Amino acid sequence: MKRIRITVIRKVCHRDLIERYENPIEHACDLHEGQVFLTEGWQRPEGMCESAWETLSPFVMALAHGATNLYDGWMKNPASAMLSCNDGFRPVSFLVEALEGPEGPEGPERPEREPAGQPAGQPAGQPAGQPAGQPSEKTDND
Repeated sequence: MKRIRITVIRKVCHRDLIERYENPIEHACDLHEGQVFLTEGWQRPEGMCESAWETLSPFVMALAHGATNLYDGWMKNPASAMLSCNDGFRPVSFLVEALEGPEGPEGPERPEREPAGQPAGQPAGQPAGQPAGQPSEKTDND
């Protein structure tokens, strides 16, 4: 079974929908852009939102068992999927990638290909030219 890397690519906040429909809550999501999770099999990675995992886990399992070209080849890397959690107020987009080998001493191996449009060495989900650690929080008001 292949290892799978899950990278938080983008978080969006629909403030207008929150104001209109959501009951006030103090704490909704701890995930941040650029955050990476590694998993083997069905166990949810530590720190991964349980609701997001419920959405991602069928795709994680398919990729871990060698599935490719999900949805007729819509991804440039056939061993990956771009998915979102089911929070309609604060959706989080994830890049889910099958890794070719085990984690090495320098960290997890790269996927077969770099994510499209991602410069080599630039953290996944980090816009080109933006320093690492500076998330680009997107809102519907931008």
